[in-house]
Amino acid sequence: MPQVSRRAFLITGTAASGALLVGAGAFLPRPARAQGDTPQRLNGWIEIAPSGAITVRVARVEMGQGTYTSLAMLAAEELDVPWANVRVVPAPVASEHANLGMFYRPDGMPGPWMRTAARTLVGFQMTGGSMSVRDGWITMRLAGAAARQMLMQAAAKQWGIPLEQVSTAEGVLVGRGGHRAHYAELLGAAALIEPSDNPPFRSPDQYRLVGKRTPRVDTAAKVRGAATFGIDVRLPNMVHAAIRHVPSIGGTVAKVDAAALAKQPGVIKAVALPNAVAIIADTHWHARSALEVGEMLGHIRFTTPGAAIDSGAIDAMLVRALETEEGVNVEKAGDAARAIASAARTVTAEYHVPFLAHATMEPMNATARLQDGRLEVWVGSQAPDFVRDAAAKAAGVSERRTTVHTTFLGGGFGRRVETDVAAEAAALAKELPGRAVQLLWTREEDMQHDWYRPAAVARLHGALDAQRRLVAWQARIASPPVTGPFFKRMMGIPLGNFPDRGEVGEAITPRYRIANLSVAWIPTPTTVPTGFWRSVSNSYGAFLVESFIDELAREAGVDPYLFRRGLLDDHPRHRAVLDLAAEEAGWGSALEPGRGRGIAIHECFGSVVAQVAEVQARADGTVRIERIVAAVDCGLAVNPAGIAQQMEGAIVYGLSAALYGSITLSGGAVEQSNFHDYEMLRMPAMPRIETHIAPPGGPLGGIGEVGTPPVAPAVANAIFSATGKRLRTLPLRLAGVV
Repeated sequence: MPQVSRRAFLITGTAASGALLVGAGAFLPRPARAQGDTPQRLNGWIEIAPSGAITVRVARVEMGQGTYTSLAMLAAEELDVPWANVRVVPAPVASEHANLGMFYRPDGMPGPWMRTAARTLVGFQMTGGSMSVRDGWITMRLAGAAARQMLMQAAAKQWGIPLEQVSTAEGVLVGRGGHRAHYAELLGAAALIEPSDNPPFRSPDQYRLVGKRTPRVDTAAKVRGAATFGIDVRLPNMVHAAIRHVPSIGGTVAKVDAAALAKQPGVIKAVALPNAVAIIADTHWHARSALEVGEMLGHIRFTTPGAAIDSGAIDAMLVRALETEEGVNVEKAGDAARAIASAARTVTAEYHVPFLAHATMEPMNATARLQDGRLEVWVGSQAPDFVRDAAAKAAGVSERRTTVHTTFLGGGFGRRVETDVAAEAAALAKELPGRAVQLLWTREEDMQHDWYRPAAVARLHGALDAQRRLVAWQARIASPPVTGPFFKRMMGIPLGNFPDRGEVGEAITPRYRIANLSVAWIPTPTTVPTGFWRSVSNSYGAFLVESFIDELAREAGVDPYLFRRGLLDDHPRHRAVLDLAAEEAGWGSALEPGRGRGIAIHECFGSVVAQVAEVQARADGTVRIERIVAAVDCGLAVNPAGIAQQMEGAIVYGLSAALYGSITLSGGAVEQSNFHDYEMLRMPAMPRIETHIAPPGGPLGGIGEVGTPPVAPAVANAIFSATGKRLRTLPLRLAGVV
């Protein structure tokens, strides 16, 4: 743990070349002036070079969500520099880069004690929870504002004028009396100035960058194929590894004939791990082929547990839990049971949602090298500090002697918060000291050994009075809790608003005005490994709530949009977003025969999203999704272009799950293996997507996950409108409509 200095929030440093580095929230002593001609990587977020180039170090990883761009925009806005001069690099793994947004509400400035506790006690450098920009709203702006103020103070001192007479304009200092200087001219003087803990921020009317549609900084490299993902890492003298995990949950490795496996072409070594067998070879293909041949010839054998689980038994267990267990009361108002018993009309429905895999486009991989007692890991990870700890443990070295190099991520969605593949790569590197070992899972290993989105079964009861007004809502939901190692470690941290029963409860509790409300969650453990999946419990919570409110609207004989709107008097922000989606979708306008619209709204991660789906019923009984109209209030829109991209990506991800996604088990093993039986939305089925950003009705919210939850209920409700079929089980392909 670094020694905490009296300066609790900002650090500065210089290089002999004249570069100025400023970082927000470092909790480190002032770095010494670097020696030599090469700028040193001092603790900091912003580097200003003598050439005028600006380097922003971003502590949140880039996995396609545009984080590099949005966070750099915040820093560049406060620094007041031309966007063309800015480049972005990943920040190193260090406690000063902890995600403070996980520990306080980012719509308010955290106190010094909270900043200190979050960084020095926890040091939690995670990218997830749609928290990156919300965290950066403070951290990155502070870094930029502090650097700008230091430059202004240096200019005022050199020019002999009051600070109030100095301003900036896109990288240029301007002073009363005709003074003018580029930032680069005053870097040395600025580095000698003590930074302020509370530098003034630019007012929104001064923004030149924030709020404008801005192209992403990572696009060009990805289009050219120059971006480095984990799978692209190539190191001198590197070898390759393939792995075969125990196929059945609860099974074991029964046999590994290392000598026989070593005789296969290109094989260097066969390694038995606690729940898998790995082959290290000169190429990945040789390693993978040796595994397949070895299993076929009996050189590798696995046991199958006697009481193997299957999907039917799990579903029955969840239903039984609904009927026999009390569960946890997550929301209660009035007396729902009594109101339902005496109601004029009641509606009852049962919903089923399956386990889901993450199915990232880039299969799981990591590269590790153990040399001279030092471990290096190259990996695309959402939690690089956790990777460091897990890899160090697997290799038997100190965390202080472990370095993690973070690459681009070919999709994360929560899968890459887990550290399993990095720990396996480190364990294999221990077998060949001095050589880099790249472990690449096959798609089949990835699909069949994931940390899955939990399945759930829900039973809901609703009541209407004689005037057909909603008077009661009762919901009971049974689902397995999250069991992944990342979640377990997270729950051991003393601070934070981490997903637990509160997260599940928030996801499954309606925001509508209901006098008598009862919502209970029945945690129902299974042996299926579960983890975070894009939008977490909201991914099924929205389907349950927004499908059932639609059923109640139909029972009441009221338009589903108007029914919802009438129950949102206490939530004007939600109502405004609902109105925007309905208006832009042309809700209420005439549709051709066989077409239908469905609507849904959901709040999560600090943002509110409403979506309208429009579908066309076909003569063969199937439907085509023609259009999705989305409205989102995420507070201030830092980069409207990025918001539209994330809404589109989240909707496509949610549609894939809603239409096709399902992980099933038989004999304790996952049945799906690749995209032929775990389908994704394909180009011919892609609907037109329109995104509309509502005026901010609340503090800054997240965007990466919030577009996924409403799409499944919006589509299911649209299918009912078009066909009269009420679908309560996902995926929708099980009903034969897609």
